[in-house]
Amino acid sequence: GEYTVQVTIAGYLPFVVNYNINGPRTIDVILEDEKFMPRNLYVDGATLVATWEAPLFTLLDQNFESTTFPPTGWTATTSGAGWFGTTNGSSSYWTVPAHTRYACANDDANSSNNGCCDYLMTPALDLSVAPGFVMTFASYYTGVYGETATVELSTDGGATWSTIFNVPAVASWSTHTVDLSAYAGPGGLTSAMIAFHANDNGSWADGWAVDDVMIYTGVDPTYGYGVFLDGALVG
Repeated sequence: GEYTVQVTIAGYLPFVVNYNINGPRTIDVILEDEKFMPRNLYVDGATLVATWEAPLFTLLDQNFESTTFPPTGWTATTSGAGWFGTTNGSSSYWTVPAHTRYACANDDANSSNNGCCDYLMTPALDLSVAPGFVMTFASYYTGVYGETATVELSTDGGATWSTIFNVPAVASWSTHTVDLSAYAGPGGLTSAMIAFHANDNGSWADGWAVDDVMIYTGVDPTYGYGVFLDGALVG
């Protein structure tokens, strides 16, 4: 009959194929190279010397530029107004500096808002596929009126959360890095969700704005690089 076979090889994502098996059968698996583009490639027009930066394996890259919010695969939950996408999330006592479109939770805009539980959650992520993952994101969070901003991790589909990063208050847009290497690589988390949790702590607080969320890891350049001309490998 027809059977579904899942093949798992260390260091690669599992894949599923269907075969008609009526007796003993050998299945040969041929793995192609996984290719990653270098970053900031530059070829000097006079010397033809090429320089570049090592590529990255990017697991998540979200800039919130789409008018669809939350973005596809993301989830937003709240007991009040919650997170929204905008180019201007400012209000009377909380002004967000000019920026591209971003995600925002604004407790200041409504004195009766229950902003205790504003969660903006990533899709489920398989952090076991590579070691050394980090998350970077842009943030505008001042915490002047009692708002707290935390990055949290869930391994049970969002039922429970653990804080992995307390966002520091900064008076301007700033970039923060969260080390996820403890959860990554062989034996790491195969289904993890990460949330941005804005909490007004029962006060008429301010807010939090987030943008340019990336989860990535470096690709070991010692494997070498291929040079392609019009799609053909030349060196």
